[in-house]
Amino acid sequence: MDYVDIIEEITGKLTGDNEKDIKFLIKESEKWKNHEYSIEILRAIGRMIAQRLPEESEKKLDNAFKNWTQFTDNILNEVKCKIAEGKMNEAEKLIKKITYEELFKDDRVSTYFSFNEPIEELYYKYKFNPKKEIRINPIINTEVFLTYAYILFEKKEYDEALKILNKGLKLNPIDTRLLFEKGEIFKIKKDWGRFKEITDLCFEYSYSSKDLARAYRNYGYMFIEQKDYDGAICCFLRSLHYDQHAMAKSELFYITQVTKRYIDIDTEYHGSRCMEILNKRGIQIGPNRNMLSIAAILAEDTFNDKQYELSHYFYGILYDLTKEDEIYEKLKNIEKIIEK
Repeated sequence: MDYVDIIEEITGKLTGDNEKDIKFLIKESEKWKNHEYSIEILRAIGRMIAQRLPEESEKKLDNAFKNWTQFTDNILNEVKCKIAEGKMNEAEKLIKKITYEELFKDDRVSTYFSFNEPIEELYYKYKFNPKKEIRINPIINTEVFLTYAYILFEKKEYDEALKILNKGLKLNPIDTRLLFEKGEIFKIKKDWGRFKEITDLCFEYSYSSKDLARAYRNYGYMFIEQKDYDGAICCFLRSLHYDQHAMAKSELFYITQVTKRYIDIDTEYHGSRCMEILNKRGIQIGPNRNMLSIAAILAEDTFNDKQYELSHYFYGILYDLTKEDEIYEKLKNIEKIIEK
């Protein structure tokens, strides 16, 4: 029998009496412990048992996860204090306690992720169409890997930092924080091919205006290094459209000093001209249309299902990226419904 047939057979014998079913499931775990798919079967049985635990036992299990999460958060805060004090070696020693690399490994049926937001999981499913069942890792926070990589980056151990970031990206391939940090390593190495590849991913996965602006700033920095000032100017102007970040303004001023010319937005670098310049360089104008479509469809669907808070979340993403008045009105309408 294969995995699916075994699980169907087990679930078909469940009675609805939790006490009897738990005893039955424990016997089944013994029965299948030497099967080819033993890891996958035992995990599935474990989930069935967890769903049938008495309320008191369920609370204990929840508390155990909460305590574990709290322990991780406490260590992470301590690590950040060490970083602020410049004690990188001590910070690295501490953070190694909470990487938990061996926990919740993928098996042949399930794959474990640690997404930060619902939109990340949804975009991952849209792009990669995973065959395995997606499960959320309840223990590991990708911020741990981001912080660990930062420590190694500050110690100039770039290759080691890259390894840690890749471990984090396995848990959340859509995490732009990890990707931006990965891009910084290739910026240091002046590997502009890899830097652009990673920035392209940051751009694709951006569901906030600030991330979109940062991606444009990254492109702009790359073009400055390549002495492509037209491309750089257009990127920094696009960045400022989404976020009035001081770095973009500073880089534009730097370009005027290097080129000794005025940046004329009205005649030389207006919207259609910048679009033409960036299209030639393979840079998209505006947010990822697929990300917008996913957010728009789910915003409407969840609204129709009266899941107003979730609908507000998706409309919030849309408004942040587009600043459209119609979406703003929908947000205000949902807020009135929620307040009732």
